[in-house]
Amino acid sequence: PPHGPMGRHQPPIQKGRDHTMPRPLITHRHSPCMHPWSSLDRSEKIKEAILFAGKNGALAITLKMPERTQELLKAQRKPIETIRKRMNAQLRSVDLHHLPLVLTLEATRPGDVLHLHGVIIPRGCSLERIQTAMRSAVGYIDGHSGSRQFFAKEVSNAEGWLDYLLKDQPHTRKLLKLANKKELWFVSQRMTQAVREDYEARRLALHDPANLNVPPASNVI
Repeated sequence: PPHGPMGRHQPPIQKGRDHTMPRPLITHRHSPCMHPWSSLDRSEKIKEAILFAGKNGALAITLKMPERTQELLKAQRKPIETIRKRMNAQLRSVDLHHLPLVLTLEATRPGDVLHLHGVIIPRGCSLERIQTAMRSAVGYIDGHSGSRQFFAKEVSNAEGWLDYLLKDQPHTRKLLKLANKKELWFVSQRMTQAVREDYEARRLALHDPANLNVPPASNVI
């Protein structure tokens, strides 16, 4: 299980449609310090995504991978692209393609064991279905260890969890021979869309919740 500033208990998974999302949180007046979403760099957008998730019932997750998948990813130029394609395919197969999630690759020392950390907002989604799809995307770990392949826990300190996600990125980038840190992250389309709308609503000081039914944002923040 991940070590980080997360709550003790996992919240109940609410019933409902898979693509139910919380309405944006309008908490700030217009501020000259809040630049347009389009002008933010990748790191700033990922930070906004984690903070948004923390305000909307997110679970911090860890997903371990079998050795064969780790070796496959270590040999690829863009390992997170493989994760993105596999994850999207498996989530789509069980009608969870609207799941808001953020994932990042991490290598644990010693041993350079690759695994995934991140956040999901499981509103209206079955955690069992999410777990099954995500394990299938990276490959099942056999035996007793398989029962500990997927771990989820409520996020109580989003900034602390973000710090935890970032701490081993320099080592992971070096191990995977990646040019920059953005190649370690996957942000789902639904998360990108929701975070962008929430951010712009706060920036422009809207008083009514923004309409989430807008054209999809880019698949990658």
